[in-house]
Amino acid sequence: MAQIKYLYDEQFISDMVELIESNSINFLLGAGFSAPLLGTLGNIEKVMEIIKKDKNNKYVALESILYLKFFEECIYPIDQHANKTDLKAQIEFISMIKHILNKRESATLHKQVNIFTTNYDVFLELSFEEANIVYNDGFVGRIIPYFSTAHYNMIFEKQVLFSDRVTEIPIVNLFKIHGSITWKKYSDSRFCYGDYKQSLNEFNTHVHELIDTKKDEIREIWEKVKGANWNEVNKLFIDELLENFNVEDADLNNIWKPLTKMYQESFKIVNPTKEKFSDTLLDKNYYELLRIYSNELEKNNVILMVFGFSFADEHIHEITLRALNNPSLIMIIFAYQVKDINSFMDKFELLNNVWIVTLDKEKNGSVIEGDETLCEEAETEETEEIEGGKNEEEVACAVQETKLDLMQLNKFLSSSILSKKFGKERETRYGYRNT
Repeated sequence: MAQIKYLYDEQFISDMVELIESNSINFLLGAGFSAPLLGTLGNIEKVMEIIKKDKNNKYVALESILYLKFFEECIYPIDQHANKTDLKAQIEFISMIKHILNKRESATLHKQVNIFTTNYDVFLELSFEEANIVYNDGFVGRIIPYFSTAHYNMIFEKQVLFSDRVTEIPIVNLFKIHGSITWKKYSDSRFCYGDYKQSLNEFNTHVHELIDTKKDEIREIWEKVKGANWNEVNKLFIDELLENFNVEDADLNNIWKPLTKMYQESFKIVNPTKEKFSDTLLDKNYYELLRIYSNELEKNNVILMVFGFSFADEHIHEITLRALNNPSLIMIIFAYQVKDINSFMDKFELLNNVWIVTLDKEKNGSVIEGDETLCEEAETEETEEIEGGKNEEEVACAVQETKLDLMQLNKFLSSSILSKKFGKERETRYGYRNT
């Protein structure tokens, strides 16, 4: 069955060093990698799943409102945070990857890491450039850079000055499975690279001109959607929410439908629903990138490190489950908090090549103790501390110390992995599992 590992356990550290030395490295990064800089979907996906089944005028207008709020909370803030200060942890993480690639001395493994992500922001690309590491995002060309999955699988080398000797350049392959705010449709068969700042600002300007007379109605509806408990969101809740919301045909054709169309034309990213696509080209690239993800995990001697990803995407979850039939694949999931462990255990419980990693109590103040009542005990303890007179802010700070966030992961990579000696290629417990 899936195993729980502790971040600062000496055996786990030793195993990680061996795995990193002797295996192809893949990362799967989700929204947690960009947190807390961007908002989360919240109830948007659930509401959209319900209203897509019935395209009455009110539902069409509500869909437009949800796209607008998704833009305002999850997309537009990207530009605000696209700087070295806000991306300090992300840049540090990429620097760690660069150091790991430079430190590996394998004669059989390329100096490459694959990063698969469902994030559509530009935080990874900016981090690559700040960390001064070469990356391949599938685009090629100068005047009109265009995207193709055929542009992956490249090896970059440089010739040593005044010598015939060549050395391989460390590189990160970036696969943006859900698209990107930099993707622009150039033709029916091609995406080109676009100016994301221009796209964000143009859409923001035009959409607020479009909805100028509807701002109060939008605010009222959104506050109710955002404030609703996940479990109470159903068709009855939505119909009651929209009971006094009148949608005239003129508004439908002049405001709501144009808003949705403008959003879908401006941003080539998957929709926040299970029915993900409004564009056949985006659909095609999505499945091509998933095919690459599957192929990489089916190779011999592979590790997949997962951070900030919940496996809520059903396609990625199913592909990962199939790939885990590969006995030489080990998936290492870094669980952000205690309650996430149970969720991952439910998804991967019967697979012994899945490691779920959490903070170690003794060294990092985690509430983890290794039994099945962890979540309940942690929540009870937090409640008791507040009821016992402790300041909520103090308790929140103490609880935050138990979260395995990006800063904690960076600290671990720096102090426990990069501090170790990486020997030349040698026989290890995991390096030759499948020969």
